[in-house]
Amino acid sequence: MENKNFTNSNSDSPSHTNLNASERLKSIYENFIAESSKLFPKVDQKLLLDMIHLETSYKDWEGSVLLKIVYSSKSKVDTNKKKEDL
Repeated sequence: MENKNFTNSNSDSPSHTNLNASERLKSIYENFIAESSKLFPKVDQKLLLDMIHLETSYKDWEGSVLLKIVYSSKSKVDTNKKKEDL
């Protein structure tokens, strides 16, 4: 990722620089989310971000995640089809 200075020559005020940095960060985030959606189209993006957060926060974490889905006994869900979809 390139490291560019996004200051406006018309205004060198800290608040203006922070606004540019904020806009750039939002753009990077939006691109990241779009790319992660392409790479993991069947994964909830919030869940994916939480997993990445945990992986990067706990350096000694072994990197495995178990997702257990429990359906109500009253639900009319074909669990075999759901397993295939996942």
